[in-house]
Amino acid sequence: MEDDLETQVCMLQSHMYGMITRVQKNEDMLKLFQGLEMRLLSLN
Repeated sequence: MEDDLETQVCMLQSHMYGMITRVQKNEDMLKLFQGLEMRLLSLN
C-alpha cells in the first residue's frame, strides 16, 4: 500500500511539474502578445 501511495505522489508531482511548465509558457506568450499590442497601439 505504501508503494501505491508513493507511486501516486510521484505521478501527481510529475503532473504538477507539467502544469507549471505550461503556465510558464503561457505567461511568456502573454508577455510577448502584450508587447506586440503595445507596439501596435503606439503606431497610431
